[in-house]
Amino acid sequence: MDYSRNSHANKLAIIKGLFDFAHGVPFDVFACNSRVAYTVSYGAVRHCLEELSQQEARLVVERARDHTRGGVVVMDNVQNYLMQRDIRIGRTHTMNVGLAATYVELEGIHPNALNFADKMAHVANSRRSNLTVSQLLGYLDQKHIDTIMTLHWLLTLINYVPCLSSLRKDVLDAFRTRAAKLCLPVKSSFVHPLATSSKNETVTTDLKDAIFDFMEQIGQTSEDYQHRLILTCGDGLTFEKIIQLKKYLQFHGDDLQSLWLLEPVLAIWHTLWTDISRIYESHWGNSTLTSDPSTLAHSAAKIGHAAPPNLKKVDYYPYSELAYLILDVRMLDCWR
Repeated sequence: MDYSRNSHANKLAIIKGLFDFAHGVPFDVFACNSRVAYTVSYGAVRHCLEELSQQEARLVVERARDHTRGGVVVMDNVQNYLMQRDIRIGRTHTMNVGLAATYVELEGIHPNALNFADKMAHVANSRRSNLTVSQLLGYLDQKHIDTIMTLHWLLTLINYVPCLSSLRKDVLDAFRTRAAKLCLPVKSSFVHPLATSSKNETVTTDLKDAIFDFMEQIGQTSEDYQHRLILTCGDGLTFEKIIQLKKYLQFHGDDLQSLWLLEPVLAIWHTLWTDISRIYESHWGNSTLTSDPSTLAHSAAKIGHAAPPNLKKVDYYPYSELAYLILDVRMLDCWR
């Protein structure tokens, strides 16, 4: 009677059906619950998901082709180990490998920031060939760097000296005011998941097919595309493979087919990971039992911290904490 009297009575039922679908509820549960009008049928849930995905796909194309907006495609490999409960002929454990991408809207970006013609004009000028170390150092805001380093020294003292704890608020306020630079408003970004691909990013031809598939999902096709830079963010392997693919396709006449429009960006987190690995590779020392107090290995051995298995690719969180701990202690030792 509720279904016949009210066209909105099945909203709760469809929400419950989507919730059960996301948690992998067996099909028999859908048959039983839909019979008593607790949820909708399994077919109705699938139809709802298909309609929602098509609606989201149209929205992504509309937002990505808007000249007043910007965006970045974040992509990474995904893996799923498919374990067979009952192994028979033709049924073995397999690893499903694919690529997943997400389109993130970037608000507040000037349209000229993604101007492809402007970028190619700067490349043609080749001002990079005349760059010197002195010019590069001149681009650094040394006064701002000195302010940041001074505040970090004060913060270390405040964290470890109890009588100075009352000054903690003032130092933190200085980080947010005097040391702040190019502050962005704190707000959430609109994220649109794209359809996944079964391609393998380690295979060049697969990576090419996946990239063109993702670009087509944001409205950039060979027949109709905009001459704007397409930011593509990924981890170290994805970043390296995209640059390698661009070199392979650089002689194609079309700007899209040659991927000249694609601008690869290394993810910030992986940039930090690479930097912390560089620090350990350069300053760890010859061995954990070294007697040189200037090495990280000597300090780690004194506090009973295990050595990283691979200095070229350390675990980020535990060894970044170790590096900052050693830094704080040595800064305190300078005051001692």
